[in-house]
Amino acid sequence: MQSQFQCCNKSKLTNNYFCVKCFHLFHKSCQERVKGLITIDGHRIICSDGCAQDITTREQEHEDEKNKLLKTINDLEVRMLDQERHIALQQKQFCDLENDCLEMEKRFNNEVDSYRQTIQKLQSQRLDMLSTEQNLIKGHKDELNECREELKTLKCVLLKHRTHKSFKYRCRLFQNLLM
Repeated sequence: MQSQFQCCNKSKLTNNYFCVKCFHLFHKSCQERVKGLITIDGHRIICSDGCAQDITTREQEHEDEKNKLLKTINDLEVRMLDQERHIALQQKQFCDLENDCLEMEKRFNNEVDSYRQTIQKLQSQRLDMLSTEQNLIKGHKDELNECREELKTLKCVLLKHRTHKSFKYRCRLFQNLLM
């Protein structure tokens, strides 16, 4: 069986230390004997200068990455604020547009109501005129009927008096007056 430990061939698992860089395992007694091991805290160690330099490099890379992420976060926050301002402006413009539309709709409805009232007045006037015309027509029909009756009466009288000379003379006078 192969040992899991970097320090020796013993395979007994007791109070172990591990390298945070390469994850090698060390016994407590071996960790105390080996030179160049750096204890970080508790059971975490760095097993060699190469690992320590790698950790420093890794920490620097992490710091660089952290700085890049912070810059990205800052840029995103600025962008988000710009977008929030843009959204607020669009919301205001939308509210203004909606108010304009409501005002236009109100004016349109008022105009439609005004036109309706005008149409109703015109229809009422038209009905009044039709009624007046019908009354006039009826009156003229009545007058025409009366004239017809008088004409019949005159015809009858004329037929009776046709033979008299004085009647003929009067008819000629009447005709001359009409011309």
